[in-house]
Amino acid sequence: TRAASAEPAVAASTDEGPEQQQQQLQTVVLDVGGMKCGGCSSAVKSMLLKQPGVQGAAVNLLTESAAVTVSAGEMGVVSAAAEMLTKKGFPAQPRSEQHSELTSDAAQARRAEEARQSLLNLGLAWGLVLLCCSHHFGHLLHLLGYHQVAHTQFMTLMGTPAVSGALGAFALLGPGRTLLVDGFKSLWAGNPNMNSLVAIGSSTSFAVGAASALHPGLGFDASFLEEPVMLLAFVLLGRALEARAKVRAASDLKALAKLIPADSRLVLDPEAPPTAAAAAAKAAAAGGSSSVREGVDLVMV
Repeated sequence: TRAASAEPAVAASTDEGPEQQQQQLQTVVLDVGGMKCGGCSSAVKSMLLKQPGVQGAAVNLLTESAAVTVSAGEMGVVSAAAEMLTKKGFPAQPRSEQHSELTSDAAQARRAEEARQSLLNLGLAWGLVLLCCSHHFGHLLHLLGYHQVAHTQFMTLMGTPAVSGALGAFALLGPGRTLLVDGFKSLWAGNPNMNSLVAIGSSTSFAVGAASALHPGLGFDASFLEEPVMLLAFVLLGRALEARAKVRAASDLKALAKLIPADSRLVLDPEAPPTAAAAAAKAAAAGGSSSVREGVDLVMV
């Protein structure tokens, strides 16, 4: 089947005129930032496919890139697509071939910095968790018979709504600030992500707890003030593990990419029976072509 499809492919390559060659498609790689999950990459792909002039799109969350297929020479479409993604909260720009290695190094350094920052936020978040849970240890102290310790001034103070509210506010404005800002920005742009869900959940819980502390007659529980601390702690734990995995995966991919040879040779078996694919390959080699058309079987050594 592949050999039969080679002949029309070669014929098309020899008979194409300048006007037909302009109608060919080309693929341009965009560096896309701001993607946090699979939903983000799906949203980016959907927006690219809806962009006028875009013939196809493929998005890679791990490498933070998007391959956009357009008509040859239509770089204006690519620029418009990148501008559209940037306005939607996903900063994008075309990747120039001569700076691809530099971009890769910069991206790797950025991922390492994000992993370091995520660990700092994780430490702060779980420190707040320990403070929030300190007054709950009083139940264990009562069980062990240390009633006086369970009712010390410190334990009583940690259970007040004022302290719980202060810890919750610090969690939202400290380690969780970047997450909340990104979540609400994505929600405002019409592309909600996982950060949007966390932002809505944690801020709503804090608002309900604050309303309960200010107006006890509403019937809510002031312990909702502590919920953002617990929620953000576990979310940041997952983000720290994700950031660490991204750094390792990107480093492994870069190492594998260095194993790809810069040059390759096309080997034709002289004893093999003549086929359309072999004839097409010989014709391409005789003509000094640097590319091989689709449908030609190659042996890489």
